[in-house]
Amino acid sequence: MEILKRIKWIVGLAVIFGICAVGCGIEGKTDDSANSGDVAVVTETTDISASDDATLTPEDIKTFIFEGKEYSLPVDYDAIIDKGWRISDESYAAYKKEEEKPAGELFMVSDDYPEVIMSIGVKLDLSMNVPESLEGIVAELRDNGIRSIDIYPKGEPEDVSVYPEYSVKGITFGSSSKDIVETFGKPDDEFSVEGEEYCYFAHPSNNPLDVKSLQFYLKDDSVYHIYLSY
Repeated sequence: MEILKRIKWIVGLAVIFGICAVGCGIEGKTDDSANSGDVAVVTETTDISASDDATLTPEDIKTFIFEGKEYSLPVDYDAIIDKGWRISDESYAAYKKEEEKPAGELFMVSDDYPEVIMSIGVKLDLSMNVPESLEGIVAELRDNGIRSIDIYPKGEPEDVSVYPEYSVKGITFGSSSKDIVETFGKPDDEFSVEGEEYCYFAHPSNNPLDVKSLQFYLKDDSVYHIYLSY
């Protein structure tokens, strides 16, 4: 399940940054294409290694545009509901399982965007005491707000015209790798893949789970998936 993988990935990233001191090396990618710099995409992409270092701050990824309105994380849960988004059948089914529940996340759908999934998440903390029931997640989101928004296609990337408006500092669905790097600078080397994934992180405190994250996924040098977590 994609969202479960993402939660595990976020926690793993937090553990890495929590354990490693400044200057501690993390073992590099073993993928040959990542090491060689070769990228199998149709269109030209921006060389992330040649760009300036990112100057990302938490404030850079706190504010975004969604369906014509500017929001700042955390977002009021009912503001999303009022726009016609609802909890998907997939979420109801996932939380009935005894194992592999989507930790702290809900899948949302909208009749206006039938080809798209939006997942929203609660804030993770060191205790990892995340509600295990759907009702508990909804209560947490209502009490403390949405801390992450992830929008992506249900299947293969589609024409971005069928997506909702969602942008961070002007980068949105259909933006190119050049647009991303010119706006946010060089992405994280360890977790980014040139032409495919551009990941940015900000660490405002000593809490290893306090990782502000912005991630773009591209196909044919066009953004089709945006993840924002604050």
